[in-house]
Amino acid sequence: MLILLLRIVLPIILMVVLILGLVILIIALVKHQDQVEKLITILLMIIVEVFLIVYGMQPVTNLDHQL
Repeated sequence: MLILLLRIVLPIILMVVLILGLVILIIALVKHQDQVEKLITILLMIIVEVFLIVYGMQPVTNLDHQL
């Protein structure tokens, strides 16, 4: 039951985080087109999001291997 819950809830949470992150990126790009600092911040945000997705998926795949 817990494993099933993790399989359903975790990807949904990750998708919500990704979508929110993309919305924030778009807003930042629209508001601050001429600032290099903002571009660096956006790049860091993308790296963090990718890391979170990759790291977040690992426990699910580990559970699959245990079953």
